[in-house]
Amino acid sequence: MEIDLDQERVKIDEKWYTIADLKMLIKEKIEAEELDIQKYTEALKDLKKELEAERTITIKLPANIFNKFSKKAQEVSKSIEDFLKETLVDQFEGKGKGKAKPEPEEKEEEEEAEDEDLEFEIEEIEDDDEEKEPIKEIPCPRCKSKVPIYTEDRPLDIECPSCGKKGTLKK
Repeated sequence: MEIDLDQERVKIDEKWYTIADLKMLIKEKIEAEELDIQKYTEALKDLKKELEAERTITIKLPANIFNKFSKKAQEVSKSIEDFLKETLVDQFEGKGKGKAKPEPEEKEEEEEAEDEDLEFEIEEIEDDDEEKEPIKEIPCPRCKSKVPIYTEDRPLDIECPSCGKKGTLKK
């Protein structure tokens, strides 16, 4: 039985049903004295169970990272939420580039996690560099325009706002 947590629905016989749809269908079948309702009641129980077990997280991403994920999601014709879910699940299960398989002692937690789907709320955050005053500005080696620096953290990856040249500030 296929469950779509985002739309809160379940697929039965190639048709999607919400909780309200299933309740109405079961009621109609009982009133019509059709008592072959087991698959609908099971689907209703399974859908409710999955919805109660779902977990939601919010991820705040800088605009440039959000845009990169969004572009990759579009390339594979998926929503950014679905793309991120699949990427995280693949990474956790060791299918991603990092091969981050859980350690053996985590197996029990892994088995519990397999039964839970995660729902993501993606929130784009704007780079707030424009709102802050830079602590200093350095000239871009390519176009010589000023690149604002907002932190003392080093090394610092920077990008020229004029020409897009990227580099690392070490001092």
